[in-house]
Amino acid sequence: CKQDPQRHFCIPYGTGGSTARGRVYTEDEDRFLLVQLARIGIACDDVYDRIRQEVRLSPLFRFDWFIKSRNTQEIQRRCQTLVGLLQKEAQIK
Repeated sequence: CKQDPQRHFCIPYGTGGSTARGRVYTEDEDRFLLVQLARIGIACDDVYDRIRQEVRLSPLFRFDWFIKSRNTQEIQRRCQTLVGLLQKEAQIK
């Protein structure tokens, strides 16, 4: 049975937490960003614009004004941070 990464993916935050200017990203937001990054493809030229559009259209974030108000650069920065965390975890294992 294949697990849904949108609900069961564990992100190795470490001690840094998941903050952005005092506001904490939720695990659901981070998972969604990573799943969309994998689905769209990191090599795609407009990947972060497309992720931003997916966030705005997703019913998961219907009332989540924090994630819906992030601009493309903030989405890109967060995705790069999350990918860095995953790379660091992979190097440890």
